[in-house]
Amino acid sequence: MPVRVVSKLDDDVAAKRVGQVAELLERNGINPSDIGRIRQVNLWQQGYKDDDGEGQVQDLVGVQLSPAWEEGPAWPLIDRAKPVKVAKERAKKTDTGIRTVAFIPDPQIGAHIVGDASQPDSIEIHPMQDEDALRVAVNMVADAQPDDIVFLGDWVDFADFSLKFARTPSMAHAGQYTIDQGHYWLAQFVAAAPNANATFLAGNHEARLGNLVVANAQAAWGLRKATEPPDSWPAMSVPYLLDTDSLGITYMPGYPANEVWLRDDIRAIHGLKLSAKAQAQATNSTVSTFFGHLHRLEAQTRTFRSDRGEAKHSISVSCGTLARIDGAVPSFHSATDERGRPVNVTEDWQQGLVFASFETGTRDLPQVELVPITDGSAVHRGKRYSAT
Repeated sequence: MPVRVVSKLDDDVAAKRVGQVAELLERNGINPSDIGRIRQVNLWQQGYKDDDGEGQVQDLVGVQLSPAWEEGPAWPLIDRAKPVKVAKERAKKTDTGIRTVAFIPDPQIGAHIVGDASQPDSIEIHPMQDEDALRVAVNMVADAQPDDIVFLGDWVDFADFSLKFARTPSMAHAGQYTIDQGHYWLAQFVAAAPNANATFLAGNHEARLGNLVVANAQAAWGLRKATEPPDSWPAMSVPYLLDTDSLGITYMPGYPANEVWLRDDIRAIHGLKLSAKAQAQATNSTVSTFFGHLHRLEAQTRTFRSDRGEAKHSISVSCGTLARIDGAVPSFHSATDERGRPVNVTEDWQQGLVFASFETGTRDLPQVELVPITDGSAVHRGKRYSAT
């Protein structure tokens, strides 16, 4: 049986050889930060005679290097979100028969990440979500203590997964940031109202992940971790990566068909390209609808005559956005400069969120509170909220 013998260099010899490598780089004008990978190191000895005719042995080092630019950008692995601990439940509220729902719209969490990965001090992160608006919304939810929280979708932007918009290099490394921040902000809302039923409606941006897998790696569709049960979420899915189960959030996939019913005449959807007015006029229905997608904060009530000649009412509410409205979110109007920074532009969007309250045993129209957030500040129920 062949035996491989590995000998260790003593400290003096190792230090001498490291010094030889450093000297070799310096003599050839090579900056260590420009090295992408060391391909091969050869060590050998060469005999020669000195000026006195004595035999000498010289250690020689040969190094094959790859320049950093040859390797291209370092693509980080994308992993499940780092878990955020959520506080235990508060005391249950007295049941008054009035149900309050907080509708949390479209933060489109993501980022443009600009800079040289080999120089961490040069990295700039330009978030797509408005963290001041999110903080104000969390504080309002904490005071309101709703019975339900409905996340209306487009919680994450996944700009780097888009098959529609151009994917700039600054978006290429934002996947892990998006997942970690997405989980973090979900946890903030759940912790703010720990007794609320929390539901997450998948939107068109959540659908981007599945669409990308099907378009580019169909064999990976539906793969689960080996130790997970058969009904668990696939590894390449939004609820798995955001770890919604650990937060007690019910994830509703299947955009655009998915919906949440809060009463038999009140529902929530992510939304389509319909304004509040168009949504209200789309059907002669007593169903009131709350939705996101448009990034507009508006409501439209409708009264119409039923087949029996009775007056019927409904309300359609577009719940705004918690994303930035200054061009950071990729859209038909946005752009980035040559370094990948978003260029400032004013979108006709409105930041805010919506609360709705209704009596569970009636079909009365819900009381709707549209709460605009402007520059990280809002007023709700007689109280000012500010992110600063």
